[in-house]
Amino acid sequence: MKPSIEYGGVIWITGLSGAGKTTLAKELLNQISCKVIYLDGDELRYVLGNTLNNYDYEGRKKVAQIYSRLCQTLALQGFLVVCSTISMYHEVRQWNRDNINRYFEVYLNVSEETRKKRDPKKLYQQNIEKSVTNMAGIDFAVELPENPDIVIDENVNVDESVKLILKSLGI
Repeated sequence: MKPSIEYGGVIWITGLSGAGKTTLAKELLNQISCKVIYLDGDELRYVLGNTLNNYDYEGRKKVAQIYSRLCQTLALQGFLVVCSTISMYHEVRQWNRDNINRYFEVYLNVSEETRKKRDPKKLYQQNIEKSVTNMAGIDFAVELPENPDIVIDENVNVDESVKLILKSLGI
């Protein structure tokens, strides 16, 4: 079901590190003419504190479930929520589909080469240097989305991506 400005919903933007999730989400916020709550995976980890900075399978899954439930709670209160997060597990995305009314999933399909070139947080470089390990999609297995509502490839610029999302949502 599509998110609704009047009745709340969730636009869930997913992709690997460097795919452009935050950039797309922020531009999407600029284009939507209502107050939107924006949740970013990195910022949520900071807000939730060091107790959730475990990057193993169970730690990542626990954090993803918290993001999902927070989005659900806000959407049920009538807010439109844009959440940008790596979202590594089929189980979490399926929970979103089953439990969040007006859930819309956007997958940014960006090659490893392009992500490494962008590397806004220098994670790929740190992974090469071995100061960062368990990096999603590099040395930590990721379950990529199988049925997102929309897939945006790396050759589509941010403005066009926003237009595609808004058109798909009827906004």
